[in-house]
Amino acid sequence: MPQAENRSENGPRWWSNAWLRAGLLHPVLFVAPWVALCLLLAELPGSSSSDVDWGFAAVPVGAAASLITTAYMAFRRPVPTARFALIVLLGLVASSAAWALGWVGWYHAAKVACHGAYECPI
Repeated sequence: MPQAENRSENGPRWWSNAWLRAGLLHPVLFVAPWVALCLLLAELPGSSSSDVDWGFAAVPVGAAASLITTAYMAFRRPVPTARFALIVLLGLVASSAAWALGWVGWYHAAKVACHGAYECPI
């Protein structure tokens, strides 16, 4: 007997929950890897702020991708309009928070990449 698409043997998968995906998974999966990569590159000996400059653009692009993915996910599900709007609103708030926290992480990486140099542009 075939299983439903979003079910495992013990019930629905936890990551298929639209609220969890909109509020946590999408923002984390689209923003956190870039911030982590910036932090890793900043720790390398001999790194400079130019090694992590790309993160300044990657963080908002990741946050926008998170919001677009959340809206698309909500659009594909057969849910009432009010629930669709709430899921997208949650996605907007979570993506905005990911954007702000991502920039804080990127700024920290840029400061670390300067290694205390006086000429640091940040």
